[in-house]
Amino acid sequence: MTDDDLDALLPALEGFHARFGRFFRRSEGRAFGRQYLIGLALPIERKNAENIAEQVGAPPRKLQEFLSDSPWDEEGCIGELQRFVGEQFGAPDGVLILDDTDFAKKGIHSGWRGPPVLGHPRAGRQLPGRGVPGLCQPPRSYPGRSAAVPH
Repeated sequence: MTDDDLDALLPALEGFHARFGRFFRRSEGRAFGRQYLIGLALPIERKNAENIAEQVGAPPRKLQEFLSDSPWDEEGCIGELQRFVGEQFGAPDGVLILDDTDFAKKGIHSGWRGPPVLGHPRAGRQLPGRGVPGLCQPPRSYPGRSAAVPH
């Protein structure tokens, strides 16, 4: 992402932040939320709190404290996110299914080859390149198609 790309994206990020920033109880949390959101859009190789803080001019410890300890209205934010997703992708009779099951990646360009081995540093973690999660809309004949999505 170039500086021009970020400048073009900034109004959308500001709108998104305005919509969700209200769920942070303190003005400091809203400010760090904005900086973190901008940092996520930047072309940073390793997106952790320290690297994002460095790129957006925030104190690293304060940004980390925001991520781990900042009080926010979780239920309100989840409800607003559901409304946002519905506005962006929804249809009056639509259902969106996020399926965390996956299928094995095939080919020679996998990020990791071989099963995890007990004691190996990657044991117990999701291994890159091992699966692809599913995102789909059910066919019109799907039996639960008209069921409401729980909140």
